[in-house]
Amino acid sequence: MSDRQAAPAKARRLFLSGGMGISLFAVACLAILLAILYALMPQATLPVENDSAFRNAAAILAVAVAAMIFGAGWQAAKARAQKSGQRFRMVFDAAPDAVFLLDAGGRIAMANSTTETMLGYRREETIGELLEKLFPDQPHPLFARQRDGGVVDPAPKSPVGRWDLFVRHKNGEDIPVSLSLSRIELDGQCETLAVLRDSTTTREMENLLRRHSQEFRALVDNAPDAIVRFDRELRYLYANPANELAIGVENGECLGKTWDELGLPAEAAAAWQHGAREVFERGEATTVECGIEMPGLGLRHFHVRMVPERDMENRVVSVLMIARDISERKQQEDLLLHRARHDALTELPNRVLILERLRQAIARAQRGQRLLAVAYLDLDNFKNINDILGHDAGDALLRQVALRIGGVLRQRDTVGRQSGDEFILLLPDIARIEDAAVVAEKVLHTLSHPFVLNGREVYVTGSLGLSICPLDGEDAGSLLRNADVAMYRAKEEGRNAFRFYAPEMDAQMRVRLEIEHDLRLAIKRGELMLHYQPRVSLTTGEVLGFEALVRWNHPREGLIGPDRFIGVAEDTGLIMPLGDWVLQAACGQARQWQDRGAPGMRMSVNLSARQFRDPGLVERVERVLAETGLDPAFLELEITESTVMHDSEAAIGTLRALKKLGVTLSVDDFGTGYSSLSYLKLFPIDVLKVDRSFVRDVTTDPDDAAIVRAIVTLAHSLGLAVVAEGVEEAAQAAFLRYAKCDELQGYYFSRPLPGEAAERLLRGERRLDIRTLEREGLARAVTAEHGSGDVWEGA
Repeated sequence: MSDRQAAPAKARRLFLSGGMGISLFAVACLAILLAILYALMPQATLPVENDSAFRNAAAILAVAVAAMIFGAGWQAAKARAQKSGQRFRMVFDAAPDAVFLLDAGGRIAMANSTTETMLGYRREETIGELLEKLFPDQPHPLFARQRDGGVVDPAPKSPVGRWDLFVRHKNGEDIPVSLSLSRIELDGQCETLAVLRDSTTTREMENLLRRHSQEFRALVDNAPDAIVRFDRELRYLYANPANELAIGVENGECLGKTWDELGLPAEAAAAWQHGAREVFERGEATTVECGIEMPGLGLRHFHVRMVPERDMENRVVSVLMIARDISERKQQEDLLLHRARHDALTELPNRVLILERLRQAIARAQRGQRLLAVAYLDLDNFKNINDILGHDAGDALLRQVALRIGGVLRQRDTVGRQSGDEFILLLPDIARIEDAAVVAEKVLHTLSHPFVLNGREVYVTGSLGLSICPLDGEDAGSLLRNADVAMYRAKEEGRNAFRFYAPEMDAQMRVRLEIEHDLRLAIKRGELMLHYQPRVSLTTGEVLGFEALVRWNHPREGLIGPDRFIGVAEDTGLIMPLGDWVLQAACGQARQWQDRGAPGMRMSVNLSARQFRDPGLVERVERVLAETGLDPAFLELEITESTVMHDSEAAIGTLRALKKLGVTLSVDDFGTGYSSLSYLKLFPIDVLKVDRSFVRDVTTDPDDAAIVRAIVTLAHSLGLAVVAEGVEEAAQAAFLRYAKCDELQGYYFSRPLPGEAAERLLRGERRLDIRTLEREGLARAVTAEHGSGDVWEGA
């Protein structure tokens, strides 16, 4: 049956039951009324035969009906009472707390089921017992009179009372509870309702909160950060001990006062006070970093976090400020920034800071219509210092150079270290280009004085290039690039000089870059080749050997001489792989000629300064000899005079190691350096090669003639052979033979020859014409020796 169908039926049942009750009540009333009437009117005559019997029956019926009616009412009342009692018991037992009903004497009259789960007692064990039994050994005034034998009304004077006590569980455990006593009246008697609430969790929470509060207070009091609370007028409401260290004022003096009222400098608080006012206005947290300079404390930096504190109506009433001293961090940041913008070795600005200052200088120059000079300085042959004296000495030199350059610049000028041995100079606010030239001359002049490294004097020069803003560029990149181009021009033109940028230098620099690029490929592609220039005896005229000279068979330009690419190779480091190739190829060629039946000839190979200073040189030479199978006696290694004299002590060790291999050693370009005779006699060398600069004018310049004679005499006194380079004329050859020079090398006898032509020369019988030299050169050589008048007149 649906809810809609059930509703009328329920209503009918209610109506019928209600109607029946009304009918019964009406009949009962009628019967009682009749009984009363007949009783009150005994003289009345009823229309029945037996009047007396009828009256009695009516009375009995009335009493019966009335009894029935009142019996039904009593049953209904009893049912209602039982139902109400059941509901009370259900609620009473369902209470989560232990509930007791105490009689007037303080004894337990009722107990709910929770008492059993909470205290371990069955209900019947507690009924009739004093409540005090559950609280043994409790020194509470509530139970004091009961212990003395008196009777105490446990109900409180006020309607409700509450105490925190410990109740004893049946197992002997004490449980913290909250005891509440309430006065109630039942049937005119005063009774008490006792409620025990287990407060274990509550006390644990209170203890936890108390502990947390203590811990929080300890943290705040011992925090290194200053923690402060301000009101809207920025008065101190609270300050932890760290605040005293931060501002130098005791916390007791701060409370209730503003910063100004404490007599502290207003400018020191401007930043954080502005932030605090914003927090009050916007109601949002904020963070600021500020520097605060306090009397006696100096400048200190703080990271300040400010948070709004609100009342129950969500209004910002105060600001909590946490200030962390970040002075040390700021110092570290400043140090890191300094390191990021300065060279660690010289403490000069690095490229990053140089570019920044250069851009600023360009902007100022454009606004003020003044000139700005940018200079690139590169130390000449700095690598030699590192290779010979070590990197520590090189670092010391760079530091000294930085100090010297800074000493000749103006205060507004900048010198920075680009990298390695390169420095950049910024010369702002110059009136004329000549002013930049003056500074450049001062820089080169200060470098000309000797530097002291490891107790010895060392001379260093520099090459410097200059570009001018706005003439040579109006941006940092162009000015630096053009100054770099000018610096390379200064190096190419002899070093120890300065040059201003000129547009045509770009084309030359492009050519140089192309050579470097193509040379790297040439080594890999096998585009290099050797030519061989004979060395001839001035005594017998025989060919004694060859000097291997490298050439480059360029795919576009054809055959290129070494003067075009050797300088680039030395500057870029390509001289190492190039030199290794030359050594390997020359030794291999000499061995091939011998295998084909040619007489054994000495092959001479030049070593660059970088090769000679390479620690692996000796092992490399030994390996090449082993790979090619060439006898060491047929290999001669040429080292320039400046190379062996740059670090004489180290050179002696290298020369001796090479000499142990069995090779011949010669000093090339002799006379152009600054050889010390004391060292020269210690070098294990075999040959001196007279530089072509002395040979060129030996027949016209008496000084050159004297120098050549002196070199020959010196060499022979030391047991060394002498070879003259660059001999191009018969007169030169004649003089050299007369001066007792041992060998010559030059165009007079033969140009450098390709491998096939050199081999044909070996197999032929061509010699130097000694008789011609004796016949045509003797008189002229003698005249040149005496140096009188025109040396060729009267020959």
